Amino acid sequence: MSPTKLLIGQIFIVFAIMVLGVWAATQWCAAMLGYQPQLGQAWLETWVFAIYRPWQIFAWWYHYDAYAPEVFDKAGTLAGASGFLGCAAAIAGSLWRARQASHVTTYGSARWAGLREIRKAGLLRPVGKFLGTYAGRYLRHDGPEHVMAFAPTRSGEGVGLVVPTLLSWTGSAVIHDVKGENWQLTAGGRARFSHALLFNPTDRRSAHCNPLLEVRRGADEVRDVQNIADVLVDPVPATDTSGYAGLSDSIDRHTWQLLKGVALSTLLGVGTEISFGDERSDLVRALRQSAQQNGARAGDQIVGRSLDIPPTLEVRPGWPLRVLVHRDVVLRPWRQGGA
Repeated sequence: MSPTKLLIGQIFIVFAIMVLGVWAATQWCAAMLGYQPQLGQAWLETWVFAIYRPWQIFAWWYHYDAYAPEVFDKAGTLAGASGFLGCAAAIAGSLWRARQASHVTTYGSARWAGLREIRKAGLLRPVGKFLGTYAGRYLRHDGPEHVMAFAPTRSGEGVGLVVPTLLSWTGSAVIHDVKGENWQLTAGGRARFSHALLFNPTDRRSAHCNPLLEVRRGADEVRDVQNIADVLVDPVPATDTSGYAGLSDSIDRHTWQLLKGVALSTLLGVGTEISFGDERSDLVRALRQSAQQNGARAGDQIVGRSLDIPPTLEVRPGWPLRVLVHRDVVLRPWRQGGA
């Protein structure tokens, strides 16, 4: 709760205590005087007693103090006690607001969680990603939310958070391990209950695959190669004259056509090599060389056609286009009826 709300609540409570105290003194005084008609018109009458306005005791005290001094003295004491009680409430409220000053959120509300908040968040469970320790107990998160850790270099975030999580996490994980330390420390342990694969194109131990081996020979060959090219190549974002990239425009350099041609050329050469086997006869060698040469020429033609395709600029519908003409353009006169 903000300090302003606390102050307003404190003022309201003190005022309510004083008003209720004076009102109680008024009602007690009226009861002691037997609700006589000389006390004036009641604010509200019930079948048991009458209810007067809180401040009427002061008028009664002024006019009838000589007739019942003891009653008015006790009523005044009761009203005065409410004032002291209101002062006590004001002091207690001030002390409470002083304690709340340590939770001021003027510059933000972030703070370290306490044990009750940690329990409420479910961070003391024995499963999940490691976050740290609290009072000798591990803090682990096992929810669907994302976890992000910020730490400077060589501060122990690897051995304190990443490595314990990888050794205990039984689900799938994709690790961007630039230094290779996490692989060396956790690959053996994770291999006991899961598949641990290293992908590093510069490392001989890296897992690898040849996408061309997935191409189905025959009628689906061109389609499969085109799908592989589409996966590997994305259109380049278009830019304006200032060099800023467009939001929905792109430049299609037809790179997938080139990749498709290279893949088909490779498959033609490999298919020719495999089809003739390892025969040593002159006829087989001649046929192999001829087929390889023809396949190479066919592949070169495919690649050459792909290289000759100019880039295509794709813009959004309704985009204003300016065309610079360096030669005279002669248009046939327009005639009604299209003649």
